[in-house]
Amino acid sequence: MGDSPARQTPDHRLDSWKEIAAFFGRDERTVRRWEKERGLPAHRVPGGARSAVFAYTNELADWLKGRSQELDADDSTSEIDEHTIAEQIDEKSRSSNHHSRR
Repeated sequence: MGDSPARQTPDHRLDSWKEIAAFFGRDERTVRRWEKERGLPAHRVPGGARSAVFAYTNELADWLKGRSQELDADDSTSEIDEHTIAEQIDEKSRSSNHHSRR
């Protein structure tokens, strides 16, 4: 099967910006920006270095459900990999969220 571990385990923990970026099929800089500007649910390790971060895939998927159209417009030059969970959520969001945002 071609499923990634993140898709097989809904509450899988991702332990770096690199893993979080791979979950979305995006660049690390993009997901760091999403955390700062869009409220991406990333958690800091208490007492750790500033870059020590982790996230749970179920939280990321829930966050993406409400943001997929906005993120696609924001990052139109960077496509979501068709084999990621983001693609499936995006398709569902487009059919249920037909109104445009300001």
